[in-house]
Amino acid sequence: MNSNLTRALDGIVSKVKQALPSTKRKQQTERAAWQAFQTARQRGEQRRSAPIPPRDMEEAGNPALRAAFHGHIIIDERQQSLVSSQMAEYSRVTSAAGWTPIGTETMPELTPMYIGSVHGRTDRTGWCDNLDDLTRRCLRYDEHLQSVDRIRRTAVFDAPVRVKPCNSTQLAVLVANAVRAIVDDVDGFTSTLGELGYANASGFAVSEIVYRPRRIRVAIDSRTAVTIDAKCIASMEPVSNRNVVFDIVSDRPYLRMGTAGTIDLQRALDGRPLRKFVVHKGFGDGPTRSRGYQYAAHYLTQLTGMTVGKWAVILSTYGLSTPYLSFDEENGADLLPEDIADAEDTLSDLGNGVGRILRKAWGEVKTTPVPTGMYDLHQAILGYLNSQKSKLVVSNTLTQEMGGQGSYNASSTHSDQQLATQRMDAAMMSETLRTQLVRFIVDKNAEAFARAFSPYIVGGCTPADVRACAPRIVIEVNPKLSQPERLKMFLDVRGAGIEIDPDQLREETGIRPAANPTLATEEPPTQDSELAYHRRAACSTVAREYSPASEERISVAVLLPLPLDVAKQIAIPGFEQPEDLHVTVATVETSPDNVPAMCAELEPLLSRTTVVKLTKPIVFDVVGDDDQPGEAWCMAVDGVDDLHDAVSSVLAKYGELDQRGFVAHCTLAYRFDTSEDHTFRAVDIASKMPQPVACEITGAAVSLSPKSHPRDWIRFGVSADSLP
Repeated sequence: MNSNLTRALDGIVSKVKQALPSTKRKQQTERAAWQAFQTARQRGEQRRSAPIPPRDMEEAGNPALRAAFHGHIIIDERQQSLVSSQMAEYSRVTSAAGWTPIGTETMPELTPMYIGSVHGRTDRTGWCDNLDDLTRRCLRYDEHLQSVDRIRRTAVFDAPVRVKPCNSTQLAVLVANAVRAIVDDVDGFTSTLGELGYANASGFAVSEIVYRPRRIRVAIDSRTAVTIDAKCIASMEPVSNRNVVFDIVSDRPYLRMGTAGTIDLQRALDGRPLRKFVVHKGFGDGPTRSRGYQYAAHYLTQLTGMTVGKWAVILSTYGLSTPYLSFDEENGADLLPEDIADAEDTLSDLGNGVGRILRKAWGEVKTTPVPTGMYDLHQAILGYLNSQKSKLVVSNTLTQEMGGQGSYNASSTHSDQQLATQRMDAAMMSETLRTQLVRFIVDKNAEAFARAFSPYIVGGCTPADVRACAPRIVIEVNPKLSQPERLKMFLDVRGAGIEIDPDQLREETGIRPAANPTLATEEPPTQDSELAYHRRAACSTVAREYSPASEERISVAVLLPLPLDVAKQIAIPGFEQPEDLHVTVATVETSPDNVPAMCAELEPLLSRTTVVKLTKPIVFDVVGDDDQPGEAWCMAVDGVDDLHDAVSSVLAKYGELDQRGFVAHCTLAYRFDTSEDHTFRAVDIASKMPQPVACEITGAAVSLSPKSHPRDWIRFGVSADSLP
């Protein structure tokens, strides 16, 4: 270290001397000196710890896996670049990570000295490999610790995970719906929550995100939905804690990528957030690596194993009575060696429950006494140790400390303590998912969400607006109620006048709706109403009126009239009137006799609300009545394609569809060449075209035109309130 500092200080002096001859280089001198100082400071920080070099692995047969490591953390720029690449987003990069494979790790005897050495190494260096091996070893072989750990983990594992908007704005609701669609589709998401629960024991847990492109569908309202090409999450893969190392000063986590090097879990190579790893920290104070119940549990597990081992020795030595023969020296003097051998075989059979005939000359059969009090002593020790582990993990020791004889109040208190611990875990898990997973999803899809939701937001929205509306994650851990208790709770809520969510009622009570359709509350279908009859009669009358007897076919167009307030806003003065602005959905040539039935079939499609957005100006070449060339200035319209397909499928049953390519648009102005020199009148329509605007259109209209006068349209509504 001294030599490094000496070289760094020499560099400072050298750079200062180089800058002295010229007073104009004062700023450069200060900058060079500051950079040199920073270099010296960093080298000093790199030597701030004194780690224990890893033990030689030649005995394991693979010495290459154990290279000497430094006390500071060295970021491998190549590995950081690979992890930051787009290719790494769609694959798992940690499957072969780690300092050494766990299969090559030795398992020394579990002693207080060994536990202390592991804890000390982690505290001094920030390396968690041996600590994680020790923790998993204790969880694997300590059946009581494993049981209470499972009790604590399953509370979050089983609890419902709800995605809620950050506020009540429409954009916040839409972003929450999109995030919910992505989270619900994560493979093994419930298992991931259980794996992240390992942080209760170890202080932290890491999960790697594997992305995938997928198309999601997000509901705008009860009738409208949008499709978004989003960057979703295929799975979240667990990362072994033994591969993680912490900066002992900043507590920042890093990941050892095998022998290749170390990467930063939170920052990409370019300094931006990596959005690849979720680091969940458990409850506790101090450095992350020393949180959780592991530090205390290691010693309790060691004492438990020692107690059980000594108990087993006592049981094997004194736990069973041993038969033996007692004879005096006078009788025994007459026994031959073969008699003694036969007597010993007989005793061995007696100890295994095999009946034998004993010779009287062998003497009296007796048994050794069993020591009393040993069982109670070891049982008390094990009960104490298990009680301490229960307090440590779930804050509940009722069964161990009270022997199952506690009062109701004591039982309630212990249950409340356990529930409080589980709710704390749920709150911290919710915070981790909100600040990392949810923000990762929103950041990566902000632009796509903004494009999809902007037509439905007044004034539109930007990616920054989307990021500001990142939703919350709520994991609700509630007391376990019996089915009658849950049902009573819902009945009490309904009695208080609060509306009940039917889905939640069915989920929590197990009550399902009746399968018998006769019990449905919906009214059975009836005959045509009087209103529908008059509507079709009106359609027939209009059709006949505008179809001379000589003509067998008429043109029928399905239109979406723009709301009058929107039409007045975008109409160009001197051209199409606001009340005439519309979007043509589809056109067909058919017989007038088909109009009533066609309108009746179209009504369910055209009575719903359609959300459209006028996006950009487009110009079509048209021909006037006297073959005059002209232009139609229009606004392109989004949101009509699905309705066009549905309406066209109906119209095709009744006649010949217009086979020209469908381009959804709203015509604002026609301009024809009426001059002698075939030049358009000088009107700057382009500057008068409106800005993009979105609106909702409820209902539609049907326009009829005789073939003899193709532009002589009469329009009437399909809905009940717009009949002629």
